[in-house]
Amino acid sequence: MKTIVINIGNTNIRFGLFNDDQCERSWVINTKPYRTSDEMMIQFMMMYQTHHIDADKIDRIIIGSVVPQITQDVQRAIKKLHNKHLS
Repeated sequence: MKTIVINIGNTNIRFGLFNDDQCERSWVINTKPYRTSDEMMIQFMMMYQTHHIDADKIDRIIIGSVVPQITQDVQRAIKKLHNKHLS
């Protein structure tokens, strides 16, 4: 099962691509509170392309955050990118 794990922190947003319990790839981008969800989606899409990740092959998405004001924009961006409902 392929899972994207996203950890939204005050300084960085960390991503990990897991295949079952094994982390296959990880990357970090800066947390910038003024980005729109559309800007984030484009940045996330570029990172997926860089790391050869097919959004359609992701089974689960897990988001953890200590920055509530950014969490909704990240969720919107990920929802658009994956074309899936997030709960």
